[in-house]
Amino acid sequence: MKLKNLFTILLLGFSFLKCGDVTIKQNVKTNYSKSNSAIKDLPIFIGESNDHPDSFPDGLFIDGIFKSQLGIELGYIYLDPKGPDLIKSVITNELQNAGFLILNSKNPKYPEIRLVVNQIFLETEPGIFAIGNVSVIDVNITISNSKKSFSRRFKSIDELNMPFFNNPSFLHASLIYNLEKFILKVIPEISDIYLKEFK
Repeated sequence: MKLKNLFTILLLGFSFLKCGDVTIKQNVKTNYSKSNSAIKDLPIFIGESNDHPDSFPDGLFIDGIFKSQLGIELGYIYLDPKGPDLIKSVITNELQNAGFLILNSKNPKYPEIRLVVNQIFLETEPGIFAIGNVSVIDVNITISNSKKSFSRRFKSIDELNMPFFNNPSFLHASLIYNLEKFILKVIPEISDIYLKEFK
C-alpha cells in the first residue's frame, strides 16, 4: 500500500471519530492587568452581564464547535461559567488587579459597568496539514452614572494553529490567549474613561 493511501485512510479514520460534547472550565482568577496608582481604590460597581438578544439565532445554546480535519462536526463546546458570567468575572477580577475598588451594591454617586456579550465562540477551522483553533470575544461595555454614559465595543480574535493533530484542549488554549488580548484592551480603556469623565 502506498504511503499516500495509508495516510488518507488514517486521516479519514480520525475524521470520523466522535469526540462528543466538551465542557471547558475556565479559571476566572486571571492576572493580566498591572496595578495602576492613578486608579487605586476608585469605586466602581459591576452590574448586569447578559447575552445579546441575537446571540443564539438558531436556538442552539452552544459556545463552540469542534471539527475534524475534514470539517466534520465531532461535538459541541460549552463554557463553564457561561459567556456573560465568564466575562463579568474576569473583568471584575482584572479591575481589582488594576486597583479599582469593586462595590458590592449599586451607588448612584459612582460609575456602573454593564456588559452585553455579542459573541464568545470557539471553533475549529479544518485543514489537512494544520488545524486552526479560533476563539472570538465580542462585548459591548457601558460605563455610566446618573449624569453620563459611555459605551464601547471590544472585539478580539485569536487563532492557534496546530499541525496534523488536534483536540478540544487547543480551543481552550486559544480562549486563554484571547482573554488576555481582550483584557489588555478593555481595562486600560475603562481606566481612561473613568479618569477623564468620572473622577
